[in-house]
Amino acid sequence: MWMVEDRNVTDTLHLLRKEIARRNEKLEQLTDVELLVLDHIYFFAREHQDSVPGFERAVHRQIIEHIPLMSRKKNPMQFLVRWSNTIAEVEFPSWENIKKITSAFLNEANESRDLNQVIAADIIYSLAPRLMQPQRANMLEDTFAHRYLDAILEAIFGSAPQLSCDWANGSLLRYKVQQKQQESNDSSNEDDAEETQEKPVINSTVFKPDWVVYAAAGPALSAVGILELKVDYKRNPNYMTDFVKLAKEMKLILHQLIHAGVQEPIVCGILIEGNRFETFAMDLTYDGIYRLLRLGKVRLCTTLREFSLFPAVFMDIMTVKDIALKTATSVEKCHCARQLGQATTGRTPISWLRPSAGLIQRVD
Repeated sequence: MWMVEDRNVTDTLHLLRKEIARRNEKLEQLTDVELLVLDHIYFFAREHQDSVPGFERAVHRQIIEHIPLMSRKKNPMQFLVRWSNTIAEVEFPSWENIKKITSAFLNEANESRDLNQVIAADIIYSLAPRLMQPQRANMLEDTFAHRYLDAILEAIFGSAPQLSCDWANGSLLRYKVQQKQQESNDSSNEDDAEETQEKPVINSTVFKPDWVVYAAAGPALSAVGILELKVDYKRNPNYMTDFVKLAKEMKLILHQLIHAGVQEPIVCGILIEGNRFETFAMDLTYDGIYRLLRLGKVRLCTTLREFSLFPAVFMDIMTVKDIALKTATSVEKCHCARQLGQATTGRTPISWLRPSAGLIQRVD
């Protein structure tokens, strides 16, 4: 049971879900955060107005302070602020002088022998010249990913041997939604009714995240994080938004890790909608309570003039990397224990899992 001070958070969330389910049955309009509650996913952000409803502002602050991932302080990297400001302040940028400036950053980073500096310098060296290209109004997602994201993701996650990452072109996550069949009006034969319930109609729903980071342990790759990308934020009121889709995908990955016996797994997520850049984590620390935590919310730099935004983006992705590494380490320990025929300790009880709510659509 989740207790914060003298507040029973578990009971409050259960009451909230009961009320939202009642409203949903009446076909009332629900927000994205409320839709996720139907799936036992409870969203918490530092901003009270964005978080799951049902808590006073003071209680919300206590909850945020109670969650270690949310209370973590970010230490600014002064070298990165200096480098980024230097790039943003170049008056007449050209490919040649940008390369000369960023080459100096690489030399400085190599001399420091600080891995974070080397990673940051490598990203800036590759990314800054790309930001000189003119922006197009109708840029394709593949072009957007190559120009603004590839250099960042590849350097940060590629620098860790425990991780591997790739843009996902095919179906990655699949789950089955069981649709209850209507019971026969003729209830005289109870055996037939039970047999009907034991053979539900099965519909398969496939999720395809845009990018995946894996734990490179054992012969099979285990997903530990995903990214969803939308170049232009176009909200269709009748279908699942990328925010909801990301959360449901993270829940499915969490289920896969828990079923595999991974100890205290945490799944990470990145959501990019235009130049809005958000990072998330999801855990299952309490029975039936999937906590979706927003770790950061910044703007993505898409021009050289905006390069002063890069340190915030870099630090938020490094936080995601730390989470992915922690889960990848747990995956590796679980794999080694299985090879030795040993039972893993500290496993999340399977009874804590809740089935997915299936496809979520809005009502007009």
